Parts: sequence; C-alpha cells; structure tokens
Amino acid sequence: MKKNICCFVLLFTFFSNVKAQTESIEFKSRGAMPLRRFEYQEPSNFEVVNGKFNAALGSSNGYLFEINGIAVKQLKCNAKLTGKYFKVVLIDNSMNRTYVSLNEHLGSLTIHCLPDGKYELYYVGEAYRQKQKVNITATLIGSINHSKNLKTTH
Repeated sequence: MKKNICCFVLLFTFFSNVKAQTESIEFKSRGAMPLRRFEYQEPSNFEVVNGKFNAALGSSNGYLFEINGIAVKQLKCNAKLTGKYFKVVLIDNSMNRTYVSLNEHLGSLTIHCLPDGKYELYYVGEAYRQKQKVNITATLIGSINHSKNLKTTH
C-alpha cells in the first residue's frame, strides 16, 4: 500500500511539473542591462472585457507579461495574427520598467485550440522601452475565466 501511495505521489508531482512548464516566456535584450529570467508562478489569466480578449502571465520575480486587445472574433483555432491586431506589454515591477509593442512591430501571435477547450497562445516579437528593444518568445495556455462588459455613462 505504501509503495502505491509513494508511486502516486511521484507521478502526480512529475505530471504537475510537466504541465507547469508548458507555459513559458523568454526574452533577450542586446546592448542593455541583462534582464532577469522569467520565473513561472501561476497559470495564465484569460478574460474578455468589452469584446476584447486579454491574456496575462505573472512571475514570482516581479514580471507581468500581457497580450491585450484581441477582438473576440479573431480568436479562432490555428489563427495567426500580426501585431496590428493586439498589443504586448512586459512590466518589470522590481525595476519599475515597462516595455510595450509598437504598432509597426513585427510580432506574431498564433492561436491553437487544445482538446480540453483551452487556448494556447504562441507569441514571437518585440517590445520597447525608449530605444531598448526586447525580443520575446512566449507560450500561454488557459481558458477564458469570465467576461466583463463594462458600460460607461457620460
């Protein structure tokens, strides 16, 4: 009995770690202060606000990576979007720095639909802070948790 429990605990730990490693963010910056490694913390957060899809992934060492402003009608399986359809933000809270994609950036986002109903977003592109460029490769996986339709009054 103890052997079975031990085996279950080991397998559960292994598969939990494998799943956690499917989401990742890597970035590189030439000629600038080196960036710390993005240390994975929690699953991605996907939501729809006013018809726009937003995804975010935070790290345990102060980074927040966001893909914002994708029209819900663009969320299709195997879709490949260029940077004009969304905005990317990389926030380094520990250094108080924000990097953003530019309208003319050459980034691309590929959307895959997974068998369990989740989305896998694969982003390759750039973000900038003043003249400092950061190359980003990211994979985010999740499902849309909730929808917020905000109305404003004038």
